[in-house]
Amino acid sequence: MTLEGLLALLAVAVTSGTPLIFAGIGELVTERSGILNLGVEGMMLAGAVMGFAVAVGTHSAWMGVAIAMLAGAALALMHAVLAVTLRAEQVTAGLALALFGAGLSAFLGKPLIGIPNPVPFRAVSVPGLVSIPFIGPVLFHQDPPRTVCLPVARCR
Repeated sequence: MTLEGLLALLAVAVTSGTPLIFAGIGELVTERSGILNLGVEGMMLAGAVMGFAVAVGTHSAWMGVAIAMLAGAALALMHAVLAVTLRAEQVTAGLALALFGAGLSAFLGKPLIGIPNPVPFRAVSVPGLVSIPFIGPVLFHQDPPRTVCLPVARCR
């Protein structure tokens, strides 16, 4: 494997792992508050399908991101109502939410299969940091939702 191939592989790993890290951090905060939420996967799936559907319909990637966040928040609100307000058993409510989100995303996403990404985000380089050998292109040349906006960076 060439150095360029290895850099591309590592950049894709960072890109693919970022949503899982966000979900893990959210679950960590939830666990610290005393709530067990096993429905994170369902929230992620429903948010992803709704965000993609809106991005396809509106040709706006940022609108897709906003709707994806709202869809995930709506399912999180469902879990909060079940677990906190109605005092349902947290494991059961979380698993039900995971299955509901997976089923809903499969149902709503069926017509979207095969549609290419209509408006991809463009990669943005963090000035100065992108020139660090080996690590710079992997960590500091990503698209805006995954770019860490440092004071020296211009996130567009």
